[in-house]
Amino acid sequence: MLEQGAEVTVDLQDAAARFLVYRPDGLPMEPNCPPPMQQCTATLVLPREGAAVGPGPVECWQVPVRLLTNALAQVEDGGKESHSATVWRQVIRLGLEVVAGGRVRPGLDPAGRDVWRAEPLNEQEKKRARQLRQALTPPAHCGLAADVKPFRLWAPRVVVRAALDTVAEAMLRGPGTAVVLGSGPFTAPLPRVQSHSPLVSWADDMEEERAGSRALDLVLSVRAPRKNSPEDTELLWADLRLRDPRAEPTRRSWVPAASTASDPQITMLLRRQLRRLAALWPPLERLLERPVADEFTLRATEAVVLRGSTVKELARLGMAVEWEGKWTDRLRTRVVLGSPSPCPPSAQRPSFSLTDVLDGRWQMSVADEDLTEEEMDGLADTPVPLSKVRGQWVLVDEDTARRAADRQLPPLSSGEALRASLTGELLVEGHLVHCEPAEALADLVDFLRSGARTTPVQAPEGLQAGLRDYQRQGMAWLANTTDAGFGALLADDMGMGKTLTALALHLHRRGEGRRPAGPTLVLCPASVMINWEREARRFAPGVPTLRYHGPDRNLEDATDQTLVITTYETLRRDAQVLAERIFDLVIADEGQTIKNQRAATSRAARTLRSSCRVALTGTPVENHLGDAWAIMDFLNPGLFGTYRAFREQYAKPIEDNVADSGLTGRLAALLSAFMLRRRKSDPGILSELPPKHVGSRIVALSDEQVHLYNEVADRALRELRDSDGIARKGLLLTLFGDLQKVCNSPSHYLRLPADAPWDPVRESARSAKLAALDDLLPVLTDPEESTLIFTRYRAMARQLLQHLRAHDLEPLYFSGDLAPGAPRQQVIDAFQSARGQVMVMTLQAGGTGLTLTQASHVVLFDRPWNPAKENQAVDRAHRIGQQSPLTVHRIITENTLEDRVDELLRHKRALAEAVLTHGYSALTELADDQIYDLISLGAQR
Repeated sequence: MLEQGAEVTVDLQDAAARFLVYRPDGLPMEPNCPPPMQQCTATLVLPREGAAVGPGPVECWQVPVRLLTNALAQVEDGGKESHSATVWRQVIRLGLEVVAGGRVRPGLDPAGRDVWRAEPLNEQEKKRARQLRQALTPPAHCGLAADVKPFRLWAPRVVVRAALDTVAEAMLRGPGTAVVLGSGPFTAPLPRVQSHSPLVSWADDMEEERAGSRALDLVLSVRAPRKNSPEDTELLWADLRLRDPRAEPTRRSWVPAASTASDPQITMLLRRQLRRLAALWPPLERLLERPVADEFTLRATEAVVLRGSTVKELARLGMAVEWEGKWTDRLRTRVVLGSPSPCPPSAQRPSFSLTDVLDGRWQMSVADEDLTEEEMDGLADTPVPLSKVRGQWVLVDEDTARRAADRQLPPLSSGEALRASLTGELLVEGHLVHCEPAEALADLVDFLRSGARTTPVQAPEGLQAGLRDYQRQGMAWLANTTDAGFGALLADDMGMGKTLTALALHLHRRGEGRRPAGPTLVLCPASVMINWEREARRFAPGVPTLRYHGPDRNLEDATDQTLVITTYETLRRDAQVLAERIFDLVIADEGQTIKNQRAATSRAARTLRSSCRVALTGTPVENHLGDAWAIMDFLNPGLFGTYRAFREQYAKPIEDNVADSGLTGRLAALLSAFMLRRRKSDPGILSELPPKHVGSRIVALSDEQVHLYNEVADRALRELRDSDGIARKGLLLTLFGDLQKVCNSPSHYLRLPADAPWDPVRESARSAKLAALDDLLPVLTDPEESTLIFTRYRAMARQLLQHLRAHDLEPLYFSGDLAPGAPRQQVIDAFQSARGQVMVMTLQAGGTGLTLTQASHVVLFDRPWNPAKENQAVDRAHRIGQQSPLTVHRIITENTLEDRVDELLRHKRALAEAVLTHGYSALTELADDQIYDLISLGAQR
């Protein structure tokens, strides 16, 4: 027949090629078909007599590949072989060469059967395959691709690919293969479905490794029961659609999965993806059992799983789930918390006690409408997880049915109920569920969220100062919150007048008709104790003040009207004495001082007895989120739960994943009820404050500094290799400090004696930072300018004093060496009294509480590794009372630890905006290779 011009074409069944021989005129082949060939009828697209080209049945011979190979090889020259036969002979020859070269691999066809594939082709073979595809004329691939209109032929790319695989399958699965190797996968005489074998996963993995982990966009549409379905129906229908990857990217549309059956590659990709998905949701295996993965039936018990977390796992693998028809919005379950008895109508502010016990109960809703008790009983009693509620179908999972049957939860403490109500989530049975407050608790939550901020409070009598709008709002919030029995944290930026706001609160609590329970106790650093006294005398001259400090301290003269001022150090020493007195109000100024809940000062502060507590700080979080818990637990003992629970539920997850906006938002909702934070940069806040300009001066280490830096780093890295645990942390902390001292000055690191002579020229040559400071001196020492120079180290501060004095300057000095009280205040007054001053300060002593608005320049000679500490230092000058623009000069050594930490600080400063930072000690958790990258001298290594 081939010598007489018979045509050869390829048709595909389950992506496998079958070779068909037919007459060019479309007439039936001879009926007596010699075996192993088979007579068959195929739908081919041919010219029809008296009609256009179109599909129609044609009587053909189906020829096995081995037989066709022999027949094509025996066609004599000069015969009438058709063009299609010639091309397919060359395709078969290419397939034989690929098999002979061993370029074959095992795989699965769309039905999940084990088959051999001819790949990977080398570059020359790929070129020949492209040429053969181009040589195929319509008679050579006239099989009907799919039963769709308009009709379509199998693409040359598809049939050539399938023919090469068919050649590989025929050659490798020969008559003797099973005899020699056994009748297993890829060796049995015929391919077999391997859907339940580990072989499937192995073959799919190989295919994805070869083709990439591309996934189709799929949608499984679950249809609601029909309108006339009985209410106890259990069967549902679902169909599969996908985005056609062959369409233009801008016009990709959803199409039924069956419409892509004409493309074997898409079909195999789809079935491979469905096998992965079926491992997560077994009902999808029914799609794999169908010739075309289009639709299938499922039970309600199977569909209800798609209402849970499984749908997220399916989405991760490319399949979305949608609900078609008259389904309800998802049946929602939440917890309702609180006593059913509302507040009395006359009560302006809800009362609350942590000793109260509140109830909680499950409530179901559909389309944001609560179900009645009878409807929830119906959900509990439904025999199948498919129920009709208010004319719409709803799936009811086991948890929902159980909760509907037993709606009452165990009693909750009022603190736990309030925390849950503020965050909107409650931990039940190990899972976070949505919750809402009811009645009295709802009134309280509404008050804390908005009422305390919006209810106006008149400025108190006796206040001799005009409050700015934001200060008046802050005082009203403090008054409303403390009057309701809660502690409050005023966390405005430093320099926004928190002291004056707190004094206004003290006066408010002693207004007409009020009977304070005792005096007000102010806790503050020693450096600002006198400032509190002066502020009180200036703005509240009628308030008696008592400084509880010094060897003769006592509380005998303190009345209910008195403002008692003491230091945190005195509190620690006199914890028992102060705990015996009842105060009306305790104010913790620079509240971050009690951020360590285990420290003696923090423990002492918690023993104080008072009607309410207030904390003032511009940095509620300095090192980690545990700082915020410690302050909040001081203000409202027990309300925020235990530190361990707070750490596990909020702090650690947020610090591990700062991008978790949901968890961050819930924590912010909890904190904001008891914390008021405004920024200087907020609209309408201190708009008259002069601008602040921040710049960095990057300097290169001197040769001596480079030598010392590498010596310190190399020695430390050798020691680190043999250390772990606490010893390793100690080594790292010492290393970081030593490297910063080297960056400051060789004399600082080498501990130059304080009485040694100081040569400013020589020292500037040794230290790049001192040289940079010399460059700044003409600006810093202008008679119209005043400058603060901050350093972390007392030793460096003393060397800076020597250096400035060597330049004929008379700098002031403020550090922890100065005794608290008058000596420190004298230095501050001297700086504030005139222009042209330069003051050297240590960060520890001068970073909090001081007002130094005379400064027009701030120099950070060595930076703290905590953005909050740096802000504290700069805001000594950039605060209410500042009249001149402020310029901040950061001096940073290039390519050093300082330079890299500067990058970390920029990131950390952004986190702090969301009340999130990692501690300085986090650097000690880095691996050795990360430490090396952090401390090595960059381009100079």
